[in-house]
Amino acid sequence: DETWSGPVDVVADIEIPEGVRLRIAAGATVRFFPDGRSGGLDVERSEILVKGVLSVGGGATTTFTSGASSPAAGDWAGIRVQPFGSLLLQNAVVEYADNALRIVDARRSTLVEDVVIRHVAGNAVHLDADEGGYVMTRITLEDVGATGLLLTGEAPVQIEEPQISLCGGPGLHREGGFLECTGGDFLDNGQAQAGLINMQLGSGVFGTIADNRFRGGTGVFVDGAGQVKIEDNLFIETRVALVHHNGHAWINGNTISRSDTAFQIQGGTQPERMELNRLDNVSLLIDNRTSADVVAIRNWWGTADHASIASRMLGAVRFEPFLNFDPLSPVTFDIGPAFPNPSTGPVTIPFTVGIGEITLAGQSSVMTLDIHNVVGGFVRQLFRGLSVPGIYSVQWDGLNDQGHAAAAGLYYAELDVGGLLLYSPLLRLR
Repeated sequence: DETWSGPVDVVADIEIPEGVRLRIAAGATVRFFPDGRSGGLDVERSEILVKGVLSVGGGATTTFTSGASSPAAGDWAGIRVQPFGSLLLQNAVVEYADNALRIVDARRSTLVEDVVIRHVAGNAVHLDADEGGYVMTRITLEDVGATGLLLTGEAPVQIEEPQISLCGGPGLHREGGFLECTGGDFLDNGQAQAGLINMQLGSGVFGTIADNRFRGGTGVFVDGAGQVKIEDNLFIETRVALVHHNGHAWINGNTISRSDTAFQIQGGTQPERMELNRLDNVSLLIDNRTSADVVAIRNWWGTADHASIASRMLGAVRFEPFLNFDPLSPVTFDIGPAFPNPSTGPVTIPFTVGIGEITLAGQSSVMTLDIHNVVGGFVRQLFRGLSVPGIYSVQWDGLNDQGHAAAAGLYYAELDVGGLLLYSPLLRLR
């Protein structure tokens, strides 16, 4: 085993054999020059080949950079972790590489944390593995010629708080396997592509994309992904917030603001679910390019005006029932008070249903509002429909289920949302 500290100049490939650990101390600067031995995978540029263990940083920032007087992207090859190799990379900057970090079927633990990768000619990170598990936390990628994070193979990958901007290809491109990506910023990626894609989820991908922010171009491109949950993300100033081209994505609870198009649906399969999303200042709500109906219910389209919503849908879309309130405004589970009360004529019964109640009751639940007499006998049903959060009111004209005037006395309105019950008393006078 060996430890490097202070400034280090690399003039040929560094190979860490299996069973050997190289530790590069926190605060070191490693400069790469052309490969004087013309060896390794890249005969012109120096690189680090990891078959053993490479452990970097943990304190002050460690820097991997070009040794050129005028550094440029692609000056050195990068760090390559090969089968059975292991990488622990913390508090580091990797810059001016060709493909900065490539991990090929590494079967030991790999941790990348608090790392900045910038000014790269190719991919910032390419992970291609079918075994093991991989965690990357607070990784910043910027000014990357190709893809920011290219993730292939079946091994599960967890990405926490990434900051990815100005990549030539997608900021993140996943093909196959599990992915969890949370708390990230994806800004203006896909610069060298027509679609300007921030995140691309390919065939067989499943997992969760949550609490991220996407800006510019296409936010997320679902291209044959499996059951991946895209939820609680913010899409702002995008051309298209989300493109769904085949796959089975769940698209729930996202906010889309100041964008040209919210959802574009292509291919032969549709999202499994598109609900409880919030749109604000979006020109085209859904662009359905398929021959089938798109089901997108329980969403806030920025207005409760049916005609305005319908006019901004292209293709066949079933968008009713829709939310009649902005989910950012808190709506509680409540009923009444009815007015006027007591009453000799019609009485209005207001009620509200929050998003939390729909979550507890189930997405396919039914909500009803019935009138009962004081001993619980059924009098009349005033409302029945699919459970949808919103602000409602119904009117009881004083008639029972047979169309006869109800007798004077005490009644109560029962609101039932998938088994969740609320009551409001009513006093009817002659």
